[in-house]
Amino acid sequence: MISRPDTNEYAPYYQTYISKTTQEDGLEALRFSHQAMLDFLDQNLNLEYRYAPEKWTVRQVLMHIIDTERIFGYRALRIARGDSTPLPGFDQDVFAENSKESSLSWEFLCMDFEQLARSTELLFESFEEDDLIRIGSANENRLSVRAAAFIIAGHNLHHLDVFHQKYML
Repeated sequence: MISRPDTNEYAPYYQTYISKTTQEDGLEALRFSHQAMLDFLDQNLNLEYRYAPEKWTVRQVLMHIIDTERIFGYRALRIARGDSTPLPGFDQDVFAENSKESSLSWEFLCMDFEQLARSTELLFESFEEDDLIRIGSANENRLSVRAAAFIIAGHNLHHLDVFHQKYML
């Protein structure tokens, strides 16, 4: 079981995501958020829709979700393995500008998300209790391995909420 992190294990900003999860087990939170996203992606969506001119398209948001999950999984792996090197942040807008997601089919992006979801779940299943409570530094903030699991899950749920509220999907 991956227990909920204490608030001193992550930057206050991430409380927004962690609060989206209702599960007490991080693996359950990951599985729930992944399945909810997969169910959503299985709909007939207007992939180029954006709710305002400066906002991302549905396709760009999915690519952002994939990129973010990969980064947080990598951070969790580095911290779990005892690497104390401070990890840098990333600029989501630069990632979005350079993702080339429009050259990828929707089927490819959905398959990428599905495979990444399973890989992330396996990664967190492989961690032992002492790995999960290990704390490192990412983007000049404290981050525990277990907090990363809840952040990934909550980030997925956050974007599902945005899809429903702003994109009316």
